[in-house]
Amino acid sequence: MRRLRPLLALLAALLAGACGSAPPARAPAPSSCEPAEWPATDATPLLDPAPVSELRGERWIALDWRWDEVGVAPLRQAAVNRPGDECAVDAVLGRQAAALDLAVTATGRTDDCTYVLRATDLPAAAPVTLGPVPPHNRLAALARRGAAVWAALQANGYARDLPAGGNVVVAADLCTGVVRWSSGDLTSNGPLMTVGDAVVTAYGFTAEPDHLYVLDAASGAVVQSVPLPSAAEALALTRDRLWVKTYDAVLSFRLLRPASAPPPGRSR
Repeated sequence: MRRLRPLLALLAALLAGACGSAPPARAPAPSSCEPAEWPATDATPLLDPAPVSELRGERWIALDWRWDEVGVAPLRQAAVNRPGDECAVDAVLGRQAAALDLAVTATGRTDDCTYVLRATDLPAAAPVTLGPVPPHNRLAALARRGAAVWAALQANGYARDLPAGGNVVVAADLCTGVVRWSSGDLTSNGPLMTVGDAVVTAYGFTAEPDHLYVLDAASGAVVQSVPLPSAAEALALTRDRLWVKTYDAVLSFRLLRPASAPPPGRSR
């Protein structure tokens, strides 16, 4: 009988498991999402307005401009994605959004577009709704740091053809879904990138004046406007310079303050 007791105990345990004993419960997934911080900043100029270098001519444009003369690779680079006529997320914007862990959907008619952004890597992230955006404007570029996101809503045309305005940068919080600020009209129809606690973009079209705009990342205020010889098509950041590719030149500007200071949202 003594020999049977251990066997009976084992059999009882096996029967209990077969009769529906529940497996250990999994820990619940986190349900919180920490909003971005949008601190007030002492907005000072980011760029020395006099270019350190200015290369013109087709032979320079044909080169791989993303490397400077000492062979330093840019930290980040953003190219213009010219918006089309439809309310859609095209392949270029889709790849950019995926690289930033963002899901983007578009709805609406040709001149009544709405975009919804959602962070795929943040638990309990709230959707950010942009729109309806001004007629002829489309979501063309994105930048992100943590729970903070900046979106460029751009139109491919003259300012006179935009009676409702547009070509703006909008900042929002991916945790709360709240739009924090929108820049003034005619601020952005070019590339978009964050540089420290600033957002850099560009505006210009054919005969209209071309400028780089440096915006305060937390408030959207224009910190600096730097004239360009022609419309900006791409930006690159090296250790101490911001590089700008226009359609007929490559310029570099010296940074007046470090680019390492994080903008709202903490580092990604």
